Amino acid sequence: MEAKSSAREARLFVGGFFVLFLLLNVVLVACAAIGQIANKKSVELLPADSSPALRLLIFVIGLAMSWLVGQWLYKLLIKGEIPVSESVSTAFVFAFYLILTFMGVAFFGVLSWLWLAILLLILLVVSLFALWRVVGIWFVLGAIVFSIVAAWLTFYLLG
Repeated sequence: MEAKSSAREARLFVGGFFVLFLLLNVVLVACAAIGQIANKKSVELLPADSSPALRLLIFVIGLAMSWLVGQWLYKLLIKGEIPVSESVSTAFVFAFYLILTFMGVAFFGVLSWLWLAILLLILLVVSLFALWRVVGIWFVLGAIVFSIVAAWLTFYLLG
């Protein structure tokens, strides 16, 4: 009974983290696209004259946090008796989502918005294949549709 409980808890954490990280990245891409496509001033996360060292520091902190979150999630999934192959791929997907989030925050407005969108699309395809066994294909597809609606709303309301 406890094994089912810990497996269910691990799957709930994975589902919640997936929706959270996906929404963060999609809203970040939508805000970046507003500045370029709508030719309006986009949301400014860091001032344009911020030091490159500060941006690199934010990125390095993001790398460290993503490694720690990935390691913690891997241990949680193993404790929940999720197979090792699925635990590893799930932990890597979330580590890359967090890296993409911090990379977007650190270099927002400095680099083109298109690289963020391309990396997010690649990560979406990877997460579709990596997470469907852990949380289910309908949950993954529902989260993607929900994030597309959130991106459209962000673009519509801020643009």
